[in-house]
Amino acid sequence: MKGGHNDGAVANWKQKKSLNARSFKAAKNAQHLKGCEPDTDKDTDGNNADEDDNTDAQSHAPPSCIKFMKNDLPPGLHRLFDSLIIPMWIEFISCLNNMWDISHFADKMQSMWDHAMPNIPHTVSRVNDPVYRILMQHAYDYCSDFGVHAQVVIAKHIDKEGWTPEEICEVVTYVTPKQHKCVNDKGETILVNPPVYPYMWKECIGDEADADAYRGAFEDPCILNTFTLYLEYVHSLPSTYRHKEMPKGVLSIATVTVE
Repeated sequence: MKGGHNDGAVANWKQKKSLNARSFKAAKNAQHLKGCEPDTDKDTDGNNADEDDNTDAQSHAPPSCIKFMKNDLPPGLHRLFDSLIIPMWIEFISCLNNMWDISHFADKMQSMWDHAMPNIPHTVSRVNDPVYRILMQHAYDYCSDFGVHAQVVIAKHIDKEGWTPEEICEVVTYVTPKQHKCVNDKGETILVNPPVYPYMWKECIGDEADADAYRGAFEDPCILNTFTLYLEYVHSLPSTYRHKEMPKGVLSIATVTVE
């Protein structure tokens, strides 16, 4: 980048060694979200706990799905379902490689039900079963929430830095370099990734053109703050019900939504 006021924003960004990624579209949208706060006080299905019994848990369900309400669950289980089953399910899908490909995990849902409610028999089924359908809808809403959460995080970061629209474009260009075209041995034109995406890293020590100079993968503040949505869902889950694997899926979706 050469000369001008906009270069100051990029230089300041590099000096702070906090190389965050923002697509131009996300950055534009984020400016309209200044002052928004993620709702950390909501219960796991986004409704007041006192109103859970009348909540339509399939509010965003695809038209082809049968809609179920909390009243379709066995009587008296709404709070236990919210405090154990839903967080267990959210944590499980957060550890998958693909958090959207989850329709075939009815057996896992069954294991969670049996573990959390051993004295209340229920068979989880992919066909017309309220437990399966409600958990699936929670999963879809959870994944979609990352986009909204990332916009709030980015808006706050932009507000904190005080960037102008022009400076935002400069920073975005720097931290999210584009792929370039290349002709391979077969004469085919292909897209080649840049050696490094600065937004994914916490800091750069040395030559910024050297991919080995970057430290702290996925430790960019915007990625970490977006990742906290996962923690909001599972932080109160007792250890005996916790999943033992790493939440790689949620780290991936947090990184993508920030980009």
